[in-house]
Amino acid sequence: MSLKYCNQPFNTIINAKTLTASHGADATMTVPVSGFVQGVFDIEYTRGSGETSAKLEVRIRVSRNGTDWYQIVNEAVSGGVSDLTPRVFTVSSAASPVKVSLPIDLMYKHIEVSARETGVTTNYGTVSVHYTLSGE
Repeated sequence: MSLKYCNQPFNTIINAKTLTASHGADATMTVPVSGFVQGVFDIEYTRGSGETSAKLEVRIRVSRNGTDWYQIVNEAVSGGVSDLTPRVFTVSSAASPVKVSLPIDLMYKHIEVSARETGVTTNYGTVSVHYTLSGE
């Protein structure tokens, strides 16, 4: 028996937005994902001109109702104790632009993708995020 996945078309949710130091509205988008089992988020990040230490930070939050949002977490286990910390994906590379692909398992009705830039001296960079959803 094989899984039969239906792939949705490639979509853009953030298109060449100039980043800031916070997760602002211009670089935060939500996607309805009810009924799908996986999302693949393709991220293209370009550092600002002359910047060498800047990093992209991507935050993923999920929601059952589109109102109450929960950040996904990392889990570290030591001595049978789980330590949960909010998960943030950091993209840093000597190359610019840098392209990464982030697969996410989907268990909620909505997902929010948000980006900001840290370590900027003067010139903020840009980010684009594209996605494809898969489901049964």
